[in-house]
Amino acid sequence: MLTSSSKSLKGVSSLVLDLLRLLCAIVVLMVHCHGIWFPAHWEDLLPSRSAHGAVIIFFVLSGYVIAYTTSSGHRSASQYAIARLTRLCSVYFPAIALTIVCALAAWSINPVVYSSFDKGNNIPRYFLSMIYCNEIWFLSAAPAINGPLWSLGYEFWYYVLFGVSIYRLEGWKGWILPLLVAAFIGPKILAMMLIWMMGWAAFHIGKPRLTISLSWVLVAIFFVISFLLMIKLPPMPYAFGASPLFYGATFFTDWIVGLFIAFAIWLLPSDIETPLKDSVSLKRMRIIANLTFPIYVLHFPLLVLVKSILPSSISLFTQSIIGGILALIVCVILGLWVESYKNSWKGLFEWLFNTVFRRTKFGRYAAPKVGTDSFNI
Repeated sequence: MLTSSSKSLKGVSSLVLDLLRLLCAIVVLMVHCHGIWFPAHWEDLLPSRSAHGAVIIFFVLSGYVIAYTTSSGHRSASQYAIARLTRLCSVYFPAIALTIVCALAAWSINPVVYSSFDKGNNIPRYFLSMIYCNEIWFLSAAPAINGPLWSLGYEFWYYVLFGVSIYRLEGWKGWILPLLVAAFIGPKILAMMLIWMMGWAAFHIGKPRLTISLSWVLVAIFFVISFLLMIKLPPMPYAFGASPLFYGATFFTDWIVGLFIAFAIWLLPSDIETPLKDSVSLKRMRIIANLTFPIYVLHFPLLVLVKSILPSSISLFTQSIIGGILALIVCVILGLWVESYKNSWKGLFEWLFNTVFRRTKFGRYAAPKVGTDSFNI
């Protein structure tokens, strides 16, 4: 029997999700660190596919969090838009700025190292990335020195399509805008959005009546299965990175992996079943886990810059260790810095929405105060 037991992001399950997303960011950093210093063995490294799998986990978690934030009390369209734009832009645009700085520095210090990552057409790549259009239809145009930005070209449009769908106008005309957005972003983003919707469903579908112990056992089993599928399941329907779908080429395999991750998250005990009495520890863990996003979008150009600086007399293995540690430290420092300016971004978007839309037919969606989500993806 299914029950619609209370779900939130406050109990022990929330702590598990925080640890999961932080672990995913560290895995991505480690895999990319190995790939940058040992490119000939990038695809042979067993965890290499786990980096893409970590992104799949991010997509599922994102859908789950958005389901929570859009169902926990009344939230207007402007509140939803401001919260999403604040979360994305407060880290994304500093990441692009850092990418440009690292690219220029690496090019001037060690052109040979930089050229191994440069794919040309840099101005169009940065422009398309700045407007989140680097992955629409059959493009794959994230700056080569910061490949992880590809996933933000998906994530942004998940938010947009979901937002214009749930906050659509009444009647059949309300579906015009969602259909136009779907037509604009193209098939590969739509295909991968199914994974995001699995996370959304994991929140909204009532979970079975299980004991807490059995729930945790099943959660662990589904996570183990999803990890094994990440590294063992053959890429379907196309090889990873194959044109014209590129990062979405293995969408069928990703659906399967995402489904098991969603099952694991779906079965997590609720905060009522597993309350966390130490709220201070939860807040501290959340501050650390909120560095996940900065680590993910900032680490790659920093690794390339470090590689261009370190002398060739140092062994490649030592270089990779130094690079990984330095990149992580800088990501944490910059992550804390960009998090401190989040309210400034929120104020900017609040001003834009309340000024631009208040006197339009969308004015009813405007709200004077907006709180960003405490659990951030």
